[in-house]
Amino acid sequence: MVAFQGEDPSIEGLRSRLDSLESVLQQMQKQQAAMQAQITDIVGAINDTQKCLTATIEHQGALQRQIELISRQQGDLGEIVVAQKADFGIQIQALVFSQPGNRLPGAASAVARLERPGVSIVLPTFNRAGCVGEAIRSVQQQDYRDWELLVVDDGSTDATREAIAPLLAGDARIRYIRQEHVGATHARNTGLAHSTAPLVAYLDSDNLWHPGFLAAAVDHLAVHEECDLVYAALVSREHCRDGGCLLLRAFDRTALLKANYIDTNVVVHRRSLIEKFGGWDEGLRRLADWELMLRFTAERPAEALPVLGAFYRICDDQRASQLEDAVAAEAAIHARYPVAD
Repeated sequence: MVAFQGEDPSIEGLRSRLDSLESVLQQMQKQQAAMQAQITDIVGAINDTQKCLTATIEHQGALQRQIELISRQQGDLGEIVVAQKADFGIQIQALVFSQPGNRLPGAASAVARLERPGVSIVLPTFNRAGCVGEAIRSVQQQDYRDWELLVVDDGSTDATREAIAPLLAGDARIRYIRQEHVGATHARNTGLAHSTAPLVAYLDSDNLWHPGFLAAAVDHLAVHEECDLVYAALVSREHCRDGGCLLLRAFDRTALLKANYIDTNVVVHRRSLIEKFGGWDEGLRRLADWELMLRFTAERPAEALPVLGAFYRICDDQRASQLEDAVAAEAAIHARYPVAD
């Protein structure tokens, strides 16, 4: 046997070298197995990534289809909004430019038979020296002139009295009544207690009446003796998102039981309703107007008049809707007037 230089030529030396080679081979096999496992993991990750990519592409396609559908719907809604605005414009023109001379048949003689004054207007106010004068002037500008205005100052601490003094001095139809500050509902009842006319209307001190409102309401109630309460359209920038809105819908008792859609500022009713059903519920600091409408229409339906009634404004931050929680009041009203199933 030929031995290489530096190597052990014996059998034991060969075995030692063979053992070393086997050890190296085992390590290489382990490394190969580890590398194979890594390759398997990488392939699995690639497959998972491919699946995710495929799902993402499919999801992207679905989103694109949804975007296209939404775009078409937006186009349809845009057309609907344009049509509704056009219809709204037609309604406004019909109301604003309607001829005041087109009175109901027999209205002139029926109105002449009313007691004088024909309408008592109750206007409660509290610390609104800056805008109450405008509200009063909108009453003075009414086409119907035979009214009395009861301005009930609910304990104002600002210059309300000074602001309306010139109006009081120049118009004997206006009366100023001052009380301690107890709230608008109590103030309205105070005004009712001092009123004398067969018909009653209400105006908040930050809102304005359209000039033809009272004339249309009085004509209707004078001609239609079977009707006890009428309401007109309310124009508001606060109730609609597009910056302006005309609020008027036909009377529906079922709908009224669910929510109020008759604003106090556009209501005129007979005094007999107060004599029969009572005045404003002073136990309700919120939603008393809704409760009053439900009570006053319990036996006879109200009637909507296609005329402009009032312009709803917000002059300050003292509105009841901002000061009081309506939840308890709404629950109390629903308890009194349950909605039929």
